[in-house]
Amino acid sequence: MYTPTNKSSRELGEDSLLDPFLERGREILECRYPIIAGAMTWISDHRLTAAIGEAGGFGQLAGGNAPAEVVRDEIVATRAATTKPFGVNLITIAPNFKNQLDLVCEMECGWVTFAGATPSRKDINRAKESGARVFCFAPTESLALKLVDLGVDGLVLEGSEA
Repeated sequence: MYTPTNKSSRELGEDSLLDPFLERGREILECRYPIIAGAMTWISDHRLTAAIGEAGGFGQLAGGNAPAEVVRDEIVATRAATTKPFGVNLITIAPNFKNQLDLVCEMECGWVTFAGATPSRKDINRAKESGARVFCFAPTESLALKLVDLGVDGLVLEGSEA
């Protein structure tokens, strides 16, 4: 199981002219290239997520509206396929959201991204208390500021096309 360790860019083996621009992303995602692969329902499974991690990026499993058991199997399979960090993307308006959140907290996933709608402070705190770093999508400045106030660790800025 991979959990956040607060490694520095130097510890991740980087040394280039781009380091000053990439350092914070490397630190929070703990990967060589701080590029998050967006979670795509039915596509971002353990194979794609592990491959992205092995290539140096940050992969995310897509929770979609999959039953919690399916998400559990994908987390287990991803952990078996790579030692690299990865996240789990949960859709807050999906009918299976609460079961999925219970699962990722129980399995101590290191990174959780909430998408679909603004998560509650309770859900953000719950994920953080399990040891996860929490990211949320913010299409507007006002929502970004609200999410920061709610305690998220990072924002995924998106346009109206999402």
